Amino acid sequence: MAILRILMPESLPELGACLAWERLDAKGNTVQSGCDPLADMPVAEQCQAVAPAAVVLLTSVKLPASKGEKARRLLPFVVEDQLAVEVDTVHFALGADLPDGRRSVAVVNKHWMQQSLAFLTTQGLRVQHFFPETLLLALPEDGWVMTWDGQRGLVRTGDFAGCALEGEGIPFALQCLCQSVVSHPPKQLLIYTHAALDVAVWSAQLGVPVVKSTQAAPSELSALDLLQGDFARQQFNWTWLPKLKPVLWLAAAMILLQLLGTGIDDWRLSREQRQLQQEMEASFRQAFPEATVVVDPALQMERQVATLRRTAGIADAQDFLPILGKITPLLKGANGTQLQKINFENQVLRLELSLPTAAVLASLHTQVSQLSCQTEWLAEGMNVRLKVWECR
Repeated sequence: MAILRILMPESLPELGACLAWERLDAKGNTVQSGCDPLADMPVAEQCQAVAPAAVVLLTSVKLPASKGEKARRLLPFVVEDQLAVEVDTVHFALGADLPDGRRSVAVVNKHWMQQSLAFLTTQGLRVQHFFPETLLLALPEDGWVMTWDGQRGLVRTGDFAGCALEGEGIPFALQCLCQSVVSHPPKQLLIYTHAALDVAVWSAQLGVPVVKSTQAAPSELSALDLLQGDFARQQFNWTWLPKLKPVLWLAAAMILLQLLGTGIDDWRLSREQRQLQQEMEASFRQAFPEATVVVDPALQMERQVATLRRTAGIADAQDFLPILGKITPLLKGANGTQLQKINFENQVLRLELSLPTAAVLASLHTQVSQLSCQTEWLAEGMNVRLKVWECR
């Protein structure tokens, strides 16, 4: 997974401004770097923002036994004495527990965080992590590490400790840090710089062996993410899922009962249908014992009854006279209509009519469509072919 790491400046940049960036592989190794506008930076699966050392205060505090959000709510009261600004103007991010029982903390201006995230978001970048620059500098074993350009830089003095540096010559803040650890100084101070500095003079004044390197300073993944509290990434919270277990079991039981009830109803209806089918077939065979094959007893019964009616001379609704009786009143009402041809075959009445006017044609067509019969209407000018069948 490729990572795009963007170093944000101390003040909000203008649109199109060039920002320093690195492209890292999944192991955190830098494979590409540059300084470009956001639109020209390479695409990566993950985007990280970096807060410069000058805007982040790294400190540690002793917290009461508490975790998560409760510990974060206590931070303003515990860190207040170390701040020169109002606590409601800053954002706190908790780090890991330290060996001495204290808790590492990062403090950053809340407005700066809001503006930086908004700037990146408006440029189409979704930031997954926001790290302090100081904690990205790889820390050597039993030593400190520092970057320096001759006037500005930063120093990392521990897993969750470090600060920004500035000044001419040896930075005053660095001298204060070295004086505070006289009893247990670091084995070396590794400085990555291209600026001219006298290693011997620095070592003598700091009381710490200084090693200079002109190579690029190595970086690593930070264990302290500033996206906490109000700036936490919106992620789905699964912690409440166990509370739904009784409800889910109840829902599953209800669905199972519903399926079981539906299955029982289907079985009962199927059995009743088979019984009705058997009763109809028995009734048909009793009425017409000569029938050898019974496929649809209801339809076969209807056809046999119709045959018996015709044999007895009783008119059926599908015979010629009943169907003609349906259509004759309509033809009488259509003044000037002439019957050209009439035919009855296979219980279908076919008429060919000649109508006097378009108004009569339209009126007759409306009345025919309202018959309780199947009809088919074909008009060619004032001549009409009409089919009528299956009257009720």
